[in-house]
Amino acid sequence: PTEPTEPTEPTEPTEPTDPTEPTEPTEPTEPVVEVSDADGQCHGESYYKNHNRYAADESKKIAWPVHEDTAMCGTTWYQAINQENLGDTWSILSEHYVTAKLNEANLESIAQDTADQLLQAQTLLASCAINDIDRDFALALKDELETFNEEGCELDAVVDPADPDSPIVPVEPESDTALIHIRSIYDVDGKDKSALGIPFMAIPSLFTVDQRSERFVRVLTENMYGELELQGYTDIQPDGSVIFEVPANTPYTFEVVNKNAKALNENVMEGSEFAYDYLQRHPGTLQADKGEKQQCHGCHIEGSDYDHANESGDPANKGALSIAIPWPSANPFILSIELGNTMAEALYQSIENVGQLTPELKYQDNWALLPFRQNESIDINYEQLTTASPVSVACEQNMTPDCVANISYASHIQPIWDVAGRDEDGNSCVDCHDDRGFTKLSLSGIENADGKLASYENLFSAQRSFMFLSSEFSEVSDSHCRITVQPPFLMEPENDCFSCFEQALFSKDGAISSANFFDLFDEDTDGEHWLFNPAGHSDAVRDLHKDMLNGAETKLIAEWVDMGATF
Repeated sequence: PTEPTEPTEPTEPTEPTDPTEPTEPTEPTEPVVEVSDADGQCHGESYYKNHNRYAADESKKIAWPVHEDTAMCGTTWYQAINQENLGDTWSILSEHYVTAKLNEANLESIAQDTADQLLQAQTLLASCAINDIDRDFALALKDELETFNEEGCELDAVVDPADPDSPIVPVEPESDTALIHIRSIYDVDGKDKSALGIPFMAIPSLFTVDQRSERFVRVLTENMYGELELQGYTDIQPDGSVIFEVPANTPYTFEVVNKNAKALNENVMEGSEFAYDYLQRHPGTLQADKGEKQQCHGCHIEGSDYDHANESGDPANKGALSIAIPWPSANPFILSIELGNTMAEALYQSIENVGQLTPELKYQDNWALLPFRQNESIDINYEQLTTASPVSVACEQNMTPDCVANISYASHIQPIWDVAGRDEDGNSCVDCHDDRGFTKLSLSGIENADGKLASYENLFSAQRSFMFLSSEFSEVSDSHCRITVQPPFLMEPENDCFSCFEQALFSKDGAISSANFFDLFDEDTDGEHWLFNPAGHSDAVRDLHKDMLNGAETKLIAEWVDMGATF
C-alpha cells in the first residue's frame, strides 16, 4: 500500500448565499440622463417654466428636450429661465437664450440667422457677465430671440446673418454713468436734527452715526418694462451729503433708509417727534446724460418754495469754507479740493469706488479720528442668503454697478418661510405657522383661487382688533367693531368704544410700518416711532424668534415691502 498523503488544511467554508438576498451594490455608473423626445413644436418661455421634470402638477411633469440641470455659469438652465426679471443684461439674455435652445431642440432644425444669433448669445453668456460695451448688442440679440420664441419660431431673418468666425463688433453704447450729488439729505427749516446745524453734525466725534437714523440712500432704476428695480445703496456722510453714480439715460429715483434698509417716510413718522416728511422717495423719476453731474441742494420739502435750499436760496450745506483743509475733528487725510466741497465730494475724490452702487449694504467709517473710530462697519449681501437671490449668479460672483435686484414674494420671500433649521429642532417657519391655526398665522405656500399664496394674504390680513379704552389698547373681538380706523395712524386716539384698530404683521406703507413683524427679529428703534404697535410682543416670543432670520433675510424682506410688496 502506498503511504497516505498528509491531509491538507481545510479552507474556511463559505457562507451559502441566499438567492433572495440582495448582493452588495457596486459603484453606480453615471446615470443616463433622460430627456423628452423632440415634439416638433415651438413653445414660449412660460410653457417651459410650467412644464418640466420638476413640475408639482403631474400633468405638467414633461422633461425638456435638453436636461433642465444643464450647467451655465454656476447655475442651471432651469434656474436661469425661472429667475425674476433681475434687470442685469446677463440674466435677461440667458432666459431667452435657454428658451430658444429648447425650441431648437424641439424643431431639430432652425433658420441659419437664428442659429447665428444663438451662437452670438452663447459667446456673450460664456463670460458669465456682460459689460457695458456689449449691453446694447446683447439686448438686441435678446429681442431677436424673444420674437423667434413668441412667434412660433417662424421668424424670417430681420438682419443679415453674421459670420460666426467674424463676430459683429458692437457699437459703443450711449449709456455709461452719470454722477448724482445731494448736498444734504437733512431738512433746511429746522424740523429735524439738523436744527443743531449741519456744521455741528459734520463733526463725527460729537454726533456719531448711531445717533442718526438716516444711514443710506437707496437708488431705484426703471427697467425696459417700466418696473422699479433696486440699483443699490450709498452711505450718507456726516454732513448729510451723498454722491453716487447711476447708469446714464436710465430713469432713476431714490429714498433714505436706516441701517436695516428700511425707508424713512412720512406715512409712518407723521405725528411723532421724528418728522421724516422730507425723506420721501423722490417724486417721479429723474434721468441724466452720460458724463453729466446732477446736483441738488437738499431733499424735497412738500409745500416749500425752496425745495433744495434755504429761504435765501443758498444751499443748507455750505460745504468747505477753504481749500485743502480737513473737516473739524475728522480724518485729516480727506481734504476739500474746491471751495464749498461737501464731505461726499471730498470722499469721492479721495477713495476709489466711492459712489459705485451695488445691492449690498456696506458701511465703513472713513471720518472719525482713530482714537474715536468706534462706528460699527456694515456688510450685508445676498451671498448670505440660503434661498434664491434676487440678483443673478454672475452678479453674486462679481457685484458690478450693472447688477440690480428685482424682488417678488413668490420667488424670494416664501422660500424664506420654507427653509428648515430655524430652531434647534430643525423646524422651518411653516412647520410652526401652518394651517392648523395654532399660532393664528399660516405661512403655507398653498395657492389660493386668485393665484396668490395663502401666506402672502395672511401676512397683510388683520390678526387682531383693538379698541382704545381707559387710555390703553385692549384686544376685542372684531364683532364689536363698528368703525375700523385705517392706517396711517397720525396721533394717539381718544377713548372710543366704537372704533377698532386692526393689527397685521405687514403694511404696504413700508418696512417701518411693518414693525409688528420686524420687532420679532431686530432691535430697530425707528420702529418704535410708528404710532400703532399696541400689542407688541412678549420678551419670550422675541427671544424665540430673534435669531431665526439673519441680516440678509431681514434686509431682503424690508426691500421687498418698501418697493411695494409685489407678489
